Amino acid sequence: MCALLLLVICLPIALYLRFSSGRMPAYVQALAIFPMFVPSIILAYAFIRVLGPNGMVDILLNAVGLPKIRTPYLTPWGPVIGLVWDNIPLTVLILLSGMGNVANHAIEAARDVGANRFQVFWHIVLPRISNSMLVAISFAVLGIFSSFTLPYLLGPAAPEMMGPFMNRTFREVQDPLNAITQAVITFCFCIAFGLFYVRSVARNQGK
Repeated sequence: MCALLLLVICLPIALYLRFSSGRMPAYVQALAIFPMFVPSIILAYAFIRVLGPNGMVDILLNAVGLPKIRTPYLTPWGPVIGLVWDNIPLTVLILLSGMGNVANHAIEAARDVGANRFQVFWHIVLPRISNSMLVAISFAVLGIFSSFTLPYLLGPAAPEMMGPFMNRTFREVQDPLNAITQAVITFCFCIAFGLFYVRSVARNQGK
């Protein structure tokens, strides 16, 4: 879920930064990169203060006479929102790097023969950034599986993400064998996404 949301959010941002000029794209890029400089624990407590029970959003809604929202804090959506926000910078940078393979003359040639924006994206842009998209998804999945702070602070007690779940199995349940088994299974799952990155690097070196 986090990887798909990252792609849906970051791809339009990368497209906008690639094909726009002026001050506004610079501001958008600065906002997109900003989460990279915020530690995860600070992000978690900011999330709690803003979207948690009686947080800033609830206070503002109460001030204008609107009902409280159902907070995503301590629900499965809590770590999803936190992890997506935390991984936006790296995903945008990878996709923006892939946009360097999109030549302006190819886009201009497609427009000269009557291609609309969707056709330009589908036939010109997408084939040239598909490799970067696979790399971005691979990094996102690997980073999400290795995350601990955000799922631990924002997520529910059950179902847990693998980081807190393995920690609880090892420390609270005191079952190191099952914790090791969970770690090995997680590694086997992640290695499939790691192969996308290795394959991408090997393909680029072969060109």
